[in-house]
Parts: sequence; structure tokens; C-alpha cells
Amino acid sequence: MNRILFIPSVLRGRGTGHLARCAAWSKRLPGSALSLHETDSPDTFPSGTIRNRCGLVDGSTVMRIEPDRWDAAVLDRFATSLRELAGMGLEMPVIGIDEGGGARVSLSYLIDTLPGGDGTANVSGLGFLDLPERAKDFPEKRERVIVCFGGEDRAGLTSAVARLLVSSGRAEPENVLAVRGALADPATLPAGIRASGPVEDLKSRLHDFDLVVTSFGLTAFEAIAAGTPVILVNPTSYHDRLAGLSGIPFARRGLGWERRFLELFDDAGSVSRACAEIDIGARIDMPGFLAELDAARDSGCPACRSLKRSALLRDRERSFFRCGACGITYEILFGADPTGYGREYFVEEYRNQYGRTYLEDFDVIRAMASERLAIMRSISRSIESTLLDVGCAYGPFLVESAVAGYRAFGIDISADAVEHVTRTLGIPAVTGDYEDFDGTAAFSIPRFDVVTMWYVIEHFRDLDAVLAKTARLVVPGGLFCFSTPNLSGISGIRNLRRFLAASPRDHYTL
Repeated sequence: MNRILFIPSVLRGRGTGHLARCAAWSKRLPGSALSLHETDSPDTFPSGTIRNRCGLVDGSTVMRIEPDRWDAAVLDRFATSLRELAGMGLEMPVIGIDEGGGARVSLSYLIDTLPGGDGTANVSGLGFLDLPERAKDFPEKRERVIVCFGGEDRAGLTSAVARLLVSSGRAEPENVLAVRGALADPATLPAGIRASGPVEDLKSRLHDFDLVVTSFGLTAFEAIAAGTPVILVNPTSYHDRLAGLSGIPFARRGLGWERRFLELFDDAGSVSRACAEIDIGARIDMPGFLAELDAARDSGCPACRSLKRSALLRDRERSFFRCGACGITYEILFGADPTGYGREYFVEEYRNQYGRTYLEDFDVIRAMASERLAIMRSISRSIESTLLDVGCAYGPFLVESAVAGYRAFGIDISADAVEHVTRTLGIPAVTGDYEDFDGTAAFSIPRFDVVTMWYVIEHFRDLDAVLAKTARLVVPGGLFCFSTPNLSGISGIRNLRRFLAASPRDHYTL
């Protein structure tokens, strides 16, 4: 998956960190681009301002979202509402980065890079951040201090903290570097303090300082990775909550934050020890990870096409959703497709799941077929009905159907299974995909009185198309009979998350 459209936040008050890292990621992946998608909000930064102040190259950005051009979209917007998501028209898999808005429950895939998530992401960890290598052990001196509050600093914290450091006598003006963000308004600083505009590759210089003062966000973790202690002063109570979850020392927002900040500044040893205890974890290259996701198509519910849904379970390779319109549960798979359905599927994989091979289980499955046929007969007593068994495997249901008087036919994707049905059992069957099946070409039968799928229907990605095809293939008044894993069973009721986690990767609907 290389053609990725990165959509960062361009709203005032959300800083430029989202924009900066999306710009960097897009440059790493050939064929990808950065979207400066503008909303109707008056708080949106004009695209020209973003380009001019942030140094973005026009060729790397797009203004219009054209779904057909991209394999997936990556949202790095801090918080996206369901209405905003719907308005973007993203007819593709959508991956959320640290997403905290209402759209979180419906995104195809979630990556939380920062602490404070709700535990529902597919993957999470500080290792996804592009962090510097450790350059030194955390110092307990406080001579050189850098003050940096992101690309906007709407709360004016750069000026407030710089003044406090100097007025309290905690730092000499010449030892304080105040960094103004690309989109920040000019701030008045105490005389003698060194001031700087945006610093290119700031993370590679953080180890030059004894302390970083910033708010909760990327810069804080870059400093900790480099070995420089951090004190946080946050613009909102939401940032305070995240800071508390992260373990980074912070001065709580509100009256009296100055006193707490100075206490932390003076207790250098405790601050350094707290920062040293934060585990960055294994490093993961975000662009490389995204490129290898191999996102499956995501066009909403495979049964009814609705985009209204909520996530039930996510893991590294898939997300499960319950459709808000029809109620079905379905899987969106990432990573490599499941293995095929050749001989090994009915031997090794079947044995691993049920304790014996499919052919060893033949008589048990045939006995189940007799029970199913009895129910079918109670509904329709037509003699010599034509019956197509989709996913017939090695034919236990076909054998029992023929004994019951049906004109039985089979189709399966496994050539080995179909050969067994035709040569050993003497029942007509063809190899192929059901979606491409033509009854007239295969058996000179355009429509069937009965179509059956025993634990097969969950294997189709496009359930809506399969149901439509089946409706065309069954004669008016005929039967469509199937079995499928059901969340209403005892396993699903007792522990839904365990049931979903154990569901085979090639079961796309439940």
C-alpha cells in the first residue's frame, strides 16, 4: 500500500505537529501526497499560510480528495467527527493516527502513537514516533533550557514560561532558548533571552539542553528519547489528563501553575528519574508499517453497504465492526490474504482446528447433512429438485442429497476436492469462484430449485453481491439454505472478544 493520502489537521489550536509528521511521511512513500483539506470552519488556516510558513512544496500537496487515486487515507487530525468523516467522501480504507473524535469507532484501522488512548487501537506505542537516539543520561543540572510550545502556542506559554524562568532567578536569560512556532503570533520575551523561529530538525538538537519545557506532544517524547528531562505546561485540561497518563512531570493548568512549575524545576532529580522511567519501546518505522498494511477494500458493510458502524475488536491485522443499519458483524482484514483452499486446507488446517482431516470427518458431516435435508423437505417437498451445493468440498452433503432424491451438483474452489466429488463420488461438480459461476455453462441448468452453502457464506468478502447472485440463481419459490458462525451462540454471548479473536481470518462476516 504505497498510494496513501495523508490528511492532517489544519485547524487553529491544534498545532503543527500533525502537519509536520504527515508531510514527512508522505515524502517517504512514493506516490503518496499530503492533503490540505479545508473544512467550512472559520478556524481553518488558509492553505497559502500553511504553505508559506511551514515550507511545504506545492507538488507534495493536494487540495481535492479523489478516492480513485489512493489505496488508503491516513487521518492525523487530533479529533474528527463522524460528520466530518462523511463529508470527506473517503471511499477507501481510512487509518486514524491518535484519533480522539467521534469517528474513532468507525475508522478502518487505528494507530495510537501517544499515551492516553482508550485501548481500542489496532496497534499502539511510542515506537511509532520518529524519535532521536539516546544521546546522554538524564542530567540533574538546569543550566541550558529550551522553551518550545509547538507551531501555534495560542495560550502564549512560550512568553509566560520564559518570563517565569528569568524573573524567579532560575535561569540566566542567555541560557534560555525560546522557539516560536511557524504559525505562532510574535511573543514579547524578557531581555537577553535567545529567540528563534522554527528550528529545522529540532529533535536532533534537544540533547544539547538540560531541560525542555513544552506541552504534551511529540516534542516531549523526542526530548525523553534523546535523554533530556521534560517539564510540561499544558494549554488545556485535556492535555493535563494525557500528561498524567504519560508519567511526564507537569504543572497542572490553572491558578498556581507557576508555583508547581518552580517546584518541579528545583526538584531536578525527581524530574530526571520520572522521565528516565518512560519506556519508548521498540522502534517502528511508520511509513514502512503503513506500506506493508496491504489494506483490504473498505466500502462499508458487505451486506448492506452502510457506513454506519462501531468497532467491536481490533488487533494488528484486522478490525471487527457491527453494522449500525443491518446489525451484521464483519471483518476488515489487513496484511496478507488468508491461504487458499487447496488440499492442505482440508488436511493440515482442518486437523489443527477439529482434530482430524476433512475426509476423516466425512461421515460426521454426512450425518449433519441428513438433519439439514429433513428440515429442507419440511419446507419444500418437490421431487427431483435441482440442488447446487456451493463450497461442496469433498461432497458429504452432495452424497446425502442424491440419496434423498435431489439432482445434486457442486462447485468448489478446491480442484482436489472437486476431483474427489466427480471421480470418487460420481456427482457433477466444477472448480471455480461462485461469483463467476454460470449454471448454464457448467451444467446446462440456468436456475436451481435449491442453493446451499454450509459454512461457506462467511468466506465471501462481497456478501451483498453473493446474495444478489444467489437470488438470481434460485427459481421463484425455491430455497436458499445456509449455515454460518453466529454471535448469538453461547461462545459469542459468553465472551464476544474471545469469540472474535478466535474467528478464522478468512471469515469476513459473522
